[in-house]
Amino acid sequence: APPQRPKILHKSATTGADYLGGGEFMLHSPITTLLVAVASDTASVSLRGHLLNKVLWSSVELPSKVDAACEVHQINNAWLLYFNEAEMRMTNLDDIDKKFENWFGVKPSDVVFLSRHTAASALPALCVHPIGVAADAEASHGGRSGVMVPPSSYIAPLYRELRKRAKILSLQCDATGSAFQTCLEATHHGPVLSTPSCFVEIGSSDLQYDQNQPAYLWAEILNDLIINPQDKKFSSHWTHFAQDVQQDKTIIVVLGGGHYMPKIGDLCAADDSVFLGHMLASYNFKNIESTSADNYEPPAWHQTIRAAIDATRQSYPGVDVVIRLEKKAFRSAARTEIFNFVSQNLGLEPIFF
Repeated sequence: APPQRPKILHKSATTGADYLGGGEFMLHSPITTLLVAVASDTASVSLRGHLLNKVLWSSVELPSKVDAACEVHQINNAWLLYFNEAEMRMTNLDDIDKKFENWFGVKPSDVVFLSRHTAASALPALCVHPIGVAADAEASHGGRSGVMVPPSSYIAPLYRELRKRAKILSLQCDATGSAFQTCLEATHHGPVLSTPSCFVEIGSSDLQYDQNQPAYLWAEILNDLIINPQDKKFSSHWTHFAQDVQQDKTIIVVLGGGHYMPKIGDLCAADDSVFLGHMLASYNFKNIESTSADNYEPPAWHQTIRAAIDATRQSYPGVDVVIRLEKKAFRSAARTEIFNFVSQNLGLEPIFF
C-alpha cells in the first residue's frame, strides 16, 4: 500500500491557531495579504471605507522609519495600507511590498490594489487583473517596459466569486440604470513588485466610483476569500492546497484576444480548477513576422512572452503552465510564429482556443 500522507501541525492563516492539516487544504504557512488604497482614487477610498466597516480592524501605530503619509489597519493576516497624499498614484507605487516589509517587518504573500477602472465607454464594470507592461510598450501608467509582476493566485477565485455574486444581485449603476459588467482584464500597467499582485476595480466613470453597492460587494468578496476565510470552500490561495491537489489544477497563460478576455472569463467561471497567470492581449504583439537567421535580433514580443511565463511560474511553483493561444486573434503567419517560438524555445505547446 502507498504510504499515507503524514498529518502535519500547521498554523492557521486566519486565526493563528495550530491544527492538523491534510486532505485537499493544507495551510502550511500564514498567508499575509497587503491591501493598498490611495486618497487620490475615489473608488479606492470607497473600497477601503467598506472594508473598514465590514470587520473590526486594529489601527497600527506607524514606526518612525515610515517615510510616507499613510494609515495602516490590520486584522488576522490582512493589512490595509492607505496613502493620504492627494497626488499619490497607485500605479507608481513601485516596490511597495519591499517598503512595507521594511517598515513593519512583515513580508506580504500577496498585494491587492483597490482601484478605479477607467474606460472610454464609461460603462459600469467590476474588474480584476494582473499587472505588467509589454517589452515594446511605453510605461505611461506605471510599471516598467518588459517587466511582468507575478500574478496573485487570488485572481481566478476573486473573478469567480465576483461574477457569481454580481449576477445574483443584478447590480446596476444608480445614475444610468445600466447593469454592471464583470470583467477579467488583460495584464496592463504598473507598479513594479516582486510579490504576487493584482488589481480589483470599480468602473468606469465618476458615476460609479463611490456607489455603495459595488464597493460593498467587493468588500464582501475580499473578506470571504482573503481577510476572514472561515469556510474551507473559500480557501483559495495557491498555497492553501496540498501538493497533490495542486497538480490537478490548470494554470493558464493567455496569448492574444481582446482586453477583457471573455473566453478565458467564461472558462474560469465554469471551472474551479482553473487558476490564472498573465493574460496578454493581442495589442502586445506587434510586428510579428519571420526573421531570417542572418542578422537576427529577437523581437520584443519574445521577451514579453518569456516574462509573462516566468512571472506566472513564480506564483505557482511546482506546476507547469498551460499556454492558451487565441486562434482568431492573429493571422495565420503570426499565429505560426508565436506557436513555434513557444514550442521550440520554451518547451510548451500552446493550445488553440
